[in-house]
Amino acid sequence: MAEQITATIIGFGPPYSECYAMHEGRKIAVDPFVTGAWDWENRSNLLGTWQMRGRWYNEDCFLPDTFLNQTNLKIMKNKKHPKPRVSGLAMILIAIAGLIIVAALCIYFQ
Repeated sequence: MAEQITATIIGFGPPYSECYAMHEGRKIAVDPFVTGAWDWENRSNLLGTWQMRGRWYNEDCFLPDTFLNQTNLKIMKNKKHPKPRVSGLAMILIAIAGLIIVAALCIYFQ
């Protein structure tokens, strides 16, 4: 069952992690990236006070699926969860490592 809370987002954890917020005088984690309610790349837009609907993961972590901005009443709901980006160089290195492993296995099993 969805619950509605009001919290002030004050900062962020490591990439693809949670936001930190104040709710009823205590610091909590707000993790909108699990539910896909917000895009991590637009995290600077998260700062401020929000009304959120969602569920508690535990007593210190809220998982919102809907945000309602009290300032401009803008609703953001169920945006696609961002995928981690891998650089082109990293992809090339992974491909080379894969080829080396395949070549080594072919030589070993000859």
